[in-house]
Amino acid sequence: MAKKFSMPVLMSNCIGFCDNFESVGQRAIWRKDGVLAGQLDSTDEGILIINTKTEEVLMRMI
Repeated sequence: MAKKFSMPVLMSNCIGFCDNFESVGQRAIWRKDGVLAGQLDSTDEGILIINTKTEEVLMRMI
């Protein structure tokens, strides 16, 4: 979708048990050219921050 619409895309997801299902995490950001800029894993809590002008991931805290 990022490449198709030429814009950064953020996918956000929780991890662990939520309501009646297990969430898989793996939050991610793609640059407008469709390249994956950053992704968190499926077990650790964290945050991804992207500079929308440079499309670089500025901070990845876990």
